[in-house]
Amino acid sequence: MFHRSSLRAWSLLAAITVTHLTYSATITWTNGSGTGLWSDAGNWSSGGAPGAADIALFDGTATANCQVDQNISVRGILINMSYTGAVSQQPGVVMTMGSAGFVQHGGTFLGGTSSFILNGGNFTLTNGTYSASSGLMRIGGTRTTSATLFQHAGGTFNPNNGAVVLDPYCNVGAVLTWTVDVLPV
Repeated sequence: MFHRSSLRAWSLLAAITVTHLTYSATITWTNGSGTGLWSDAGNWSSGGAPGAADIALFDGTATANCQVDQNISVRGILINMSYTGAVSQQPGVVMTMGSAGFVQHGGTFLGGTSSFILNGGNFTLTNGTYSASSGLMRIGGTRTTSATLFQHAGGTFNPNNGAVVLDPYCNVGAVLTWTVDVLPV
């Protein structure tokens, strides 16, 4: 049998737990505020910039350029073929993507001077132009299955004198195969 104080404590714990749940979403670039800044909440379909559990989607809803003007950590970035603008990593800004990685089917990505990190996700370029950061492009994170970590199936990849480092980690004890798939020159 619970005492009233125990019941209140459990109710409080449940309320605290529920308020800290995070839901993932796909949040679309709209440039609704017209500033072209990633950090401007009014430029995103949700009324806020994408967070760690979210995928930032550039689907042509707005083709305006986007300046990534603050350090970001998102689940992934998807640039569809219908997006014809440019996503630009501003100098000194670190971009970190999680399990959904970075997928570019169109448009332009212009790397900055700081790190571009894929932590558990993969890099895919099928169309458009990707210019890497002149700093570090790192594809790492914990992996439990074999995968193509880096795929350049189309478009233009410009390494921009930066370092591209592949350093995935396997914690399942199995031997995994990680592939780099690059277009022939």
